[in-house]
Amino acid sequence: MSMIQLENLTKRYGTHVAVDGVTLSIAAGETCVLIGPSGCGKTTTLRMINRLVEPTEGRVLIEGKDTRSMRPEELRRKMGYVIQSVGLFDHMTIAQNVGVVPRLLGWPKERIAARVDELLALVGLEPRAFRDKYPRQLSGGQQQRVGVARALAADPPILLMDEPFGALDPITRERLQDELLGIQSALKKTIVFVTHDIDEAIKLGDRIAILKDGKLIQYDTPAAILKRPANAFVRDFVGADRALKSLGLLRVQDVMEPNPPQVGPDASLDEVRELMQRYAVRRVFVAEGRRLVGWVDREDLERNESIRTLLARRDAGTIAVPHHTTVREALSVMIATGFRIVAVVRGRDELVGWVPRAKLIRLLEDLEAGEVAS
Repeated sequence: MSMIQLENLTKRYGTHVAVDGVTLSIAAGETCVLIGPSGCGKTTTLRMINRLVEPTEGRVLIEGKDTRSMRPEELRRKMGYVIQSVGLFDHMTIAQNVGVVPRLLGWPKERIAARVDELLALVGLEPRAFRDKYPRQLSGGQQQRVGVARALAADPPILLMDEPFGALDPITRERLQDELLGIQSALKKTIVFVTHDIDEAIKLGDRIAILKDGKLIQYDTPAAILKRPANAFVRDFVGADRALKSLGLLRVQDVMEPNPPQVGPDASLDEVRELMQRYAVRRVFVAEGRRLVGWVDREDLERNESIRTLLARRDAGTIAVPHHTTVREALSVMIATGFRIVAVVRGRDELVGWVPRAKLIRLLEDLEAGEVAS
């Protein structure tokens, strides 16, 4: 079922046509990414959905209802809105910022407080540590997390996001993209996301709408756009490295191997040596139960130290990727660290599988040959 329908949506400013007859449908629970060069009309299109900008022609339907028949405040209660500059109120605490819409809706104080704590935890901010702070005390990434929490506060079915991560450094940006994927997996909101970054679009979008000069050029799944760009503009916009970008369509959980090479923290070095030989690897993971706590290298065997002594100097997160991470990102981790294998974790540190670099290289070769169906 379509949650959002745009029908011949057009916006003119005098003689300038900002959006020109855009028609598309967004299914409930899907993420639609609007992308294109600067001035293509993507942000104007987004703002016509919640009537921050009124269309010149055409209409927007939400669950089949024309938005022109709805009061703007009624419409916006169905939608969370996240922007690049965050827009937090500096004079309010984090809890007060997140609770703005529930307060306007007349929720009881106890319900608001519980919702604030629930959402702060959801976006990775410990409630006791953050609820009484002010925006100026937070980093840019933390402020953006609060912006997402505030947009979700009244549990709207729709989330509009206008380049929310565009001003962040690459590491923070990638982390927040992963967190958004996790949130979307749990909540299944209908998301309309504006970006100028094709890699971000491929990573986050169920479908991508590519715009140019206000016109919709192609609207399809990331896999279809990479495989069959509609014209030369889309081909150039996506870039020449389409096979490498296709790795962004595959999740680590879809290609990981079960039964990772692992030992417990009290294992002997002989056990480690035997496991390395059996798996033909130079590194094995160390886990307590199912919790990843570190790794042991072949070079460690020469030091004759206990595994627990080695673990004290290591951060298990260095060798791990979340299960919903893209294969492309996993390959980037391997290249950056020099590791030939990575652990796959669910949640914070539950070891659920592993990926050897050789498997990812084979995948890339198959994609270049057109043998992998994304």
